Amino acid sequence: VTPGRMGSAPTPPVTAYSSRMVDKLQLRCDELEEELETIRKESAKREEGLRQMLRESKVDVKALGVTLKQKDLQLQELNKELERARSKVLETEMAEVANDENQDRLRRDLERSNERVASLGRDLA
Repeated sequence: VTPGRMGSAPTPPVTAYSSRMVDKLQLRCDELEEELETIRKESAKREEGLRQMLRESKVDVKALGVTLKQKDLQLQELNKELERARSKVLETEMAEVANDENQDRLRRDLERSNERVASLGRDLA
């Protein structure tokens, strides 16, 4: 570049090239802005979908909590019933043991009575 040209205006081909480059860059910027807007919209939709899933999950968790509490109460009731049944079984077993002991005592008493009757029968004969 000669000293005379340093301050001069660009030549028409350079100006045309620069103008085309600016236009291309502007178009590319516009395209990128559209892509960015599309991405933002899709992201907002995904975010709303995730928020909805989170809300539904919270409802599901609450419902599961309620169900768990109900099941826990049912389990407590079943445990009480089981304890009552065990108590009844123990009572029955104790009553059976007492009955067996009474039967044994009555058998012995009957045997003694039979022996006395036999002895009296022999004494009388």
